[in-house]
Amino acid sequence: MPWLETDPMFERHHFAQDLASGQSTMTEWCSRYGISRNTGYKWRERFLAFGVRGLEAQSLAALSSPNQTSQSTIALILGEHSWYGWGARKILKRLPLAHPLLVLPARSTICDILARHDRVRRRRSRTHWKHAGAAPLQTTAPNHVWTIDFNGQFRTRDGVYCYPLTIVDHCSPTCCVATAFPT
Repeated sequence: MPWLETDPMFERHHFAQDLASGQSTMTEWCSRYGISRNTGYKWRERFLAFGVRGLEAQSLAALSSPNQTSQSTIALILGEHSWYGWGARKILKRLPLAHPLLVLPARSTICDILARHDRVRRRRSRTHWKHAGAAPLQTTAPNHVWTIDFNGQFRTRDGVYCYPLTIVDHCSPTCCVATAFPT
């Protein structure tokens, strides 16, 4: 039998009708429809209050945001940026001097406000070039590929130059050997 898709709204409506028929209990109907009893009670209350329209998917977005930055504070931040062209750090230092009673948002919020109003120039992303002659390493097991890194040289207290090397197994991120070869 091929897989049949059903509409969630259609299933909720059938659930509400079956529940209203009174032929079985809430627990039995919820187990038949594969939902929890909390979901069953929620759909029943929505159906009784709003009818079929109450069974539609509801938005999960918050109705209010008590910590939202006020429009007057946003206007002050944008005004400082327009006047001086400063970034969030300087705006955060300057505004308490001009408005000592103002509760200011965090620096990250000021950055978001400036970005939201297209006041921030985006930096170009750097291209990370790979070495032209290097093939990508394919490591399948430990001790398959070892990399050796020359870390420069330094002079010891007795005046002898030392040339340190770091040897790393490519399969694991830990350093295998760190040696120094005096000359």
